[in-house]
Amino acid sequence: MTGDTKRIHVISSIVLSLLSTVAAYEAWRFSNWAKWKKLSALGSCLPLPPPLGCSEDQFTNNVLDDSETDFGILAAFASLISLTLTIALGALLIEVDDAHPIIAHLTEKRNLILFPACTGVLNFLCCVIATFRVNVVSTLNRRQGVFAAVGLNPVYSTSYYLATIATLSSIIVIVVMSKTNFHSSGRIRMSKTIKQHMARNLMYPDDRRNTKMVTFSSMEQEMEEAAAEICVKALMKQTLEEDIAENIKQTFEAQFGPTWHCAVGENFGSAVHHIANEYIEVSMPKLSVLLFRCAKPTLATDRAPLPLGDVDLT
Repeated sequence: MTGDTKRIHVISSIVLSLLSTVAAYEAWRFSNWAKWKKLSALGSCLPLPPPLGCSEDQFTNNVLDDSETDFGILAAFASLISLTLTIALGALLIEVDDAHPIIAHLTEKRNLILFPACTGVLNFLCCVIATFRVNVVSTLNRRQGVFAAVGLNPVYSTSYYLATIATLSSIIVIVVMSKTNFHSSGRIRMSKTIKQHMARNLMYPDDRRNTKMVTFSSMEQEMEEAAAEICVKALMKQTLEEDIAENIKQTFEAQFGPTWHCAVGENFGSAVHHIANEYIEVSMPKLSVLLFRCAKPTLATDRAPLPLGDVDLT
């Protein structure tokens, strides 16, 4: 999954979450779950304003009294939860710093799936309770024969359809979020190479090729992005290849610990022994960088060896 695809997933989830927020809030505000509809030659129609629905004279009072629509408070709670989800997704989209514990908690994968699940359940409960109460009220009134005699039937109205829309929107958000890749820490993995491409464009504004800087990497996402940025900064500071390699090595060891090895050149081959998931090749104009780590130095001879991997480049 590319970074653009992940960004589209987040944007679409924001739109759907906002739709769910508005729909759930309006369902609670209208509190109009069903109305009595007069039978006519036009047959059944949705209780919407003309010309989309029936004319006003085909409808009378609400089926449920105010005291019977207390379940609408569930839609209000669903609207608040959905609004929280919208804010969390917005923070994720603009890449707000997750150092704050609240932001970090909101943007975890389990919460980005839990929030729409809660809103979907609450809105669905509103529809279920509304259906049950409408059936009870209509059955009691039919036994009395009053509404049947004047040709009135109960039909679901605005709030019911809004709650249904909110439920469907939440379900789609769950599906989209479940298909989005995350870091091991739980946060969504946005763009794999966007920072590298941005750095390349800053260094070479006339070179707009879409070539990836990272040609091969077994690193985790955060370490990979750090490596690309460190390579770019070293190339901007130094001119000699050995100075660039030394700068990259020292900077990377200061950030991730010993012992890293770095090779910089225009054209070279290599066959190295490295720690698994700690190897990267960065390609920049006129120069390539090979950065990898060997086993960490230790005085303990009985310690289990670290997992190693072999890479042959020609």
